[in-house]
Amino acid sequence: RAIAEGGTVVQLTAVCEIPGSDDDCVGTFTYIDWAFKPKSSVTAHHEGDGDFVVTLFREDNSSEVIFSATGVYTSETVILETTGVVSMTVQSTGPWEVDFKRAQ
Repeated sequence: RAIAEGGTVVQLTAVCEIPGSDDDCVGTFTYIDWAFKPKSSVTAHHEGDGDFVVTLFREDNSSEVIFSATGVYTSETVILETTGVVSMTVQSTGPWEVDFKRAQ
């Protein structure tokens, strides 16, 4: 989901929900050009009972785990340098949501 104000995207939300299913909510999200360069504020919520890991990958082949928890989890807001980010992977055992907003 993307939320725009005046034609400018101000928030991106990646969501995985599989109601009534035992399947894991796992995904990779690829971006042509990161929407919120150079910085984003990011929050996450996980409702599964197992591991929840969110990793960002950069064009220089480096990676950064931005959230890692077990069980139900709601993160604090973190500010990330997003220049060069090309994808995000999420490993999860239940529904989750990751919100990226333009950092103020």
